[in-house]
Amino acid sequence: MSNKNNPKAEFWSKTYYGKKAQREKKRQVESLQPKSYLFSECKEENYNQRKRWEISKVDLELGEELSKKQQIEIKNEKAIFEAGIYCLLSAAERTTIVEKVFNLLKNQGFLDAKKLLKLLESNSAVKDPLFSEVKSDQIHKGEENVVKQRLDKTHWPNQRKERMIGFINWWISDNGQQIAKEIFDDIQNGKTRAKEFRNIIVKEVPGFSYKSASFLLNKLGYDDVLPIDLWEIRYLRDIHFAELVEPDYETKRGITDKKTYDKCERKLQEIADKLDVSLSVLHATIWGKYAQWKSK
Repeated sequence: MSNKNNPKAEFWSKTYYGKKAQREKKRQVESLQPKSYLFSECKEENYNQRKRWEISKVDLELGEELSKKQQIEIKNEKAIFEAGIYCLLSAAERTTIVEKVFNLLKNQGFLDAKKLLKLLESNSAVKDPLFSEVKSDQIHKGEENVVKQRLDKTHWPNQRKERMIGFINWWISDNGQQIAKEIFDDIQNGKTRAKEFRNIIVKEVPGFSYKSASFLLNKLGYDDVLPIDLWEIRYLRDIHFAELVEPDYETKRGITDKKTYDKCERKLQEIADKLDVSLSVLHATIWGKYAQWKSK
């Protein structure tokens, strides 16, 4: 039965996840052709690693869409602040949880630097590690407690709150305001200072690593830096740099030193150039195909 004769199927096919299902079917039909540079340097005997990292045109199309979807419209400097909060919420957290907490902060009016700082520094949080959902009939507990309950449900909530407090204090400082102005001006004038801003953010802003700073810049529309996460590390370890250790984000963090990060990013830039995509699209392609985000 065609979608035209089936309203439910037609509606599903138009949704974001319906389109993903269609891409998966198309990917199977085209048998992952043409094969990608992602595994072209892998030795023939490493067939499992080679097969694992195949990327098709369909995957790249999804990467393009995801890359655009994650970017935000930069109307003013406040949008940069909101992107920073989103990135801190994203650290080692499922996308669905990040979206819930971020939207709750936004809807309750807490994406204001001073208001959010006051909320995070207060001691009136209702801490319940089993709290999983914020339902409409629970809002009477007070909007501040509702927000805190959602924050407490994220992984390592105390560390996350400390990082958010550090970021906000930096943001409202004279230096933070100056850097925000420079980033905003650069966005309006061609986005030419991505790596310079990344180095500044890592050096000055509490809680931001090269990965999270790169993610922030991607959200602001910079496409010449890349957040090297678990999936890029697995690829680089399997194909190029066997010495890389996969992080578990409890006992082992991701890549933290600039020398190693730059080395890995240069290799990924070579791959992006051969695929004729930007670094941000390459990241979104790998993440969109290999991360288990769609089932969370």
